[in-house]
Amino acid sequence: MKRQGKLYKNCKLEVRESPIHGYGVFVKEDIKEGELLEECHYIKLMNPSSDINIRKRTFCWPKQDKHDLQRENVEYMTLPLGCGCIYNSSSCDGMNNADWDCDVERDIYVFRATKDIPANTEILTYYGDTYQNICKLD
Repeated sequence: MKRQGKLYKNCKLEVRESPIHGYGVFVKEDIKEGELLEECHYIKLMNPSSDINIRKRTFCWPKQDKHDLQRENVEYMTLPLGCGCIYNSSSCDGMNNADWDCDVERDIYVFRATKDIPANTEILTYYGDTYQNICKLD
């Protein structure tokens, strides 16, 4: 589903306070597995960094394997716009109900539901093992 000139944001989403952390993205109406949640542009921040605080709060472009702690192929760090940085992370892989990919051709992040999400449920991605390990250091 390619939309030229426009980025998609599902009208079933809303941002509100989260019991997990700060704010989160919630579903107003049921969403089906595979349904497109949002396409996000991003701000390019810098080249990859070993600084733990930077890695904890940014996304790698292109997306790296969630279990790859080295992240050797990262071109740069980014900050997704839209709701991209508001989606909270589940505590472990498989507990998430959404995920994202880098659409390199269109130069955007694409978020999709990985399972059915009932209304009033918070959307959770999984930021990966590196993020979870860094959070344990806090």
